[in-house]
Amino acid sequence: ELLMMTKIKNHPKIKKIKIKFLIEAVLLFIFSAVYYTGFDGADKPLWANVFLIVSAIGYIIARFVGWYVLQNPLKDDNLKKSLIHFQNKLNQVAFSILFSAFLFGSAFISFFTSS
Repeated sequence: ELLMMTKIKNHPKIKKIKIKFLIEAVLLFIFSAVYYTGFDGADKPLWANVFLIVSAIGYIIARFVGWYVLQNPLKDDNLKKSLIHFQNKLNQVAFSILFSAFLFGSAFISFFTSS
């Protein structure tokens, strides 16, 4: 029972992050599937359509990488080195998630304001 409790996959925060990721991914895929006809994507410039789709895919990939890093922490013989490396990896992931969210927000605004 103690072994089950200490497994990272059973951590409640990781489960919440997974559920949030899955909801975001499904909603972004649905939006990507209907934006062209539902929001007149055919009337928008090509660069706006490409920017929107590429940034949505980048956002999903960055979120997946973040979830994967949390699921698989580094294991090393030296605990201090392992924690420092894990902290650096988390900082990189946090930056990539923020950057991809900024790009997606910019693409979303650009798409709806372009004509």
